[in-house]
Amino acid sequence: MMRDEADGVRHADALIRSLGVDPDMLPVPTKTMRSYKRGEAPRAILAALRDGPLTGRQIADRMDGYGSPERACKYTYQALNAMKQRGLVVN
Repeated sequence: MMRDEADGVRHADALIRSLGVDPDMLPVPTKTMRSYKRGEAPRAILAALRDGPLTGRQIADRMDGYGSPERACKYTYQALNAMKQRGLVVN
């Protein structure tokens, strides 16, 4: 509920302060950027596999956009496991 055309964030901050909590001290999670939207990673993996068989690490090396190589490996293996369960890839 907004009063007197107040900005929503300021209004929420005022409500939080009325409860005795300093909103500036609350933890704010950092948003991680994803370059692949839902469902695009499996398509990118299948595109990488068109050239021939690859290991998970080799596929992860071709998957840019996940930041660190560790994150790329993590998400590549997660996608590969899901694709394996659906029968899209085999060992």
